[in-house]
Amino acid sequence: MVGSEMESFFLNKLELIDRISDSKVGAKASEEDIRKHAPTYFHGNVGIRRKRSLAKAEQSSNNGQLKVNISDNKGSPGSRITRHGHGHDEHTKVRNINKVQFGEFEIDCWYYSPYPGEYSSCNKLFVCEKTFKYMKNPATYKKHLEQSKSLLTPPGREIYRDNETMLSVYEIDGAKDRLFGQNLCLFSKLFIEHKTLCYDPNPFFFYVMIERDKDGEAFHPVGYFSKEKNCPELYNLACILIFPPHQRKGYGKFIISLSYEISKRQKTVGSPEKPISDLGKLSYRSYWSYVLLNLIHENKNPKELALQRMAETTSIKVEDILSTLQHLRMIKHLKGQFVIHISKIEVEKKLNNFIRRKYASSFCKPEKLTYKPAVQNTDRS
Repeated sequence: MVGSEMESFFLNKLELIDRISDSKVGAKASEEDIRKHAPTYFHGNVGIRRKRSLAKAEQSSNNGQLKVNISDNKGSPGSRITRHGHGHDEHTKVRNINKVQFGEFEIDCWYYSPYPGEYSSCNKLFVCEKTFKYMKNPATYKKHLEQSKSLLTPPGREIYRDNETMLSVYEIDGAKDRLFGQNLCLFSKLFIEHKTLCYDPNPFFFYVMIERDKDGEAFHPVGYFSKEKNCPELYNLACILIFPPHQRKGYGKFIISLSYEISKRQKTVGSPEKPISDLGKLSYRSYWSYVLLNLIHENKNPKELALQRMAETTSIKVEDILSTLQHLRMIKHLKGQFVIHISKIEVEKKLNNFIRRKYASSFCKPEKLTYKPAVQNTDRS
């Protein structure tokens, strides 16, 4: 204890070794060490990125969709693609499609998206909100809408349903619904600047969030996130997008909280894919801060506030916990160890800032989640 109102909980020194960076931070590490290592977790290209040699895209029209051949041709456009996640090329700064009709919404496009052939440059593209199939001709679009009226749900399995808010989430396997995954990626690229488009959706799950009509006869996608199936870095989210007409509704917080609830069901920890955008940093920093402040506020037992225990409880990776506590100025170096150094009054003050604006009201409701992993993963690190 430092002062009558202060509580300091020692962290196990061994938990810090090999977790902040490849270089070990031992008991004699200074406060400068943690300042040096923890924040860099969010810098530009710190995240380990496995290069994936992709393919020259053979852009041929198959009912207006894209065919792709996977190859190792280093001279092909596809060879610059490393993974379905973040990336940026200079030529993608200029948008190639001005507007897109998506359901009842006409949306101004923001960025370039590599639609094939005749679809790659047009004033307006028509995209079905149920299948994400794209068309140039309004008559073709109208005909397609009539044919797709019988589709009452997206493909895949429903893993979340809230009949009060009329929200549902579907898990879609990119290997089983390849065309849907490709079309969804092409559409999302219109609104995400720093995204490397992967034409092979096989390694990913797509979690599509929908609003359901009260009569149950129609649904409207509002956003999605993707997740790599087997990720050594334990990323629980590769890409996230709330579609422009549905932004500022709290759906971003919903998806972030959902990704961590899924990690809890998988009995593992998770983190968003790095590098992360500036907006993503703010969103995740807020989520982590709220969850950790709430955990500290509710737990009086020092053992429950050890780093590894906090990770197991929240499914937040140790690195993210460490950097967030450092951001909240709750980490200090004392007697050769890093400690959580907190004031009850300060914790309540910070937590009340979230409570006043009803920050957690947009979170997913764990009791509404029916997700069950196919294979239980008990590895937590």
